[in-house]
Amino acid sequence: MLERAKKRGIPNFHIFGEYATGDMDPTITARGTRVAKLPSSIDFPFFSAVRDVAGGTKGPDWLEKLFSAAPLYGDDSVALQLPTFTGNHDFGRFAHYARKAFPQASEEELLKRTELAHAMLLTLRGVPVLYSGDEQGFIGDGVDQDAREDMFASKTAVYNDNDLLGTDATTADSNFDNQHSLYRAFQKLAKLRQQYVALRRGRQVIRTYHEKPGLFAVSRIDAASGQEVVAVFNTSSETLKANVELDPKTSVLETLAGNCPAAVRAPGSASFAIAPFGYAVCLAK
Repeated sequence: MLERAKKRGIPNFHIFGEYATGDMDPTITARGTRVAKLPSSIDFPFFSAVRDVAGGTKGPDWLEKLFSAAPLYGDDSVALQLPTFTGNHDFGRFAHYARKAFPQASEEELLKRTELAHAMLLTLRGVPVLYSGDEQGFIGDGVDQDAREDMFASKTAVYNDNDLLGTDATTADSNFDNQHSLYRAFQKLAKLRQQYVALRRGRQVIRTYHEKPGLFAVSRIDAASGQEVVAVFNTSSETLKANVELDPKTSVLETLAGNCPAAVRAPGSASFAIAPFGYAVCLAK
């Protein structure tokens, strides 16, 4: 297939295997690249980790465990090609899991958790796959058929009684609102990914993380240009104030999203203040 694509002038024909696992087990998904010798494999462990860290009670150390398993897939470039997702038609939507884990949470909290999960999707390593409707606040009632709402006006009762996030609309309406808060957040993050090569294919370096809900910070570094983008996440319900390790040569941080400190606190460190379920994306200079 790859040879035929190349002959037809398609050099980046992306092929990946589907080795489904509902938990964080890269030893299963890595069979696609290690055993079947496919170029890539859908990153189900990413889905599991983000679901449980941004939409559950596990600490960011689960993300560290996930990304530390990257060598199982092959060389460093393979992990950058893994399709990542926060929810899909089979496994259900991220917002459904967050609501299930925190049934008493306000709509504002669920919106923030959903945006946080997708900020991880669009800034961390891998090839992000967005599930249509997530940007319109779709939640779903569960997995498989219960997560397949149509963005066009639906006549399906089990969908139309759902309470969508961030809107008074229902799935009985046509949902293509480009002013929805989640749509605008995803759009901004997607534009950053397009603009900064480090977010697309830069090597990922874990800077620091907490073992309880709280801090997770990484750098994405493009080897060719030296461009470095720092992403800092707060998975807790409290304002986070913490120092984050940086390249000692970094002296200035330019805010791309959220709030970044203008300057480093000391060589190799910057002090961040991140709102509950918030994040910051910064260009290191």
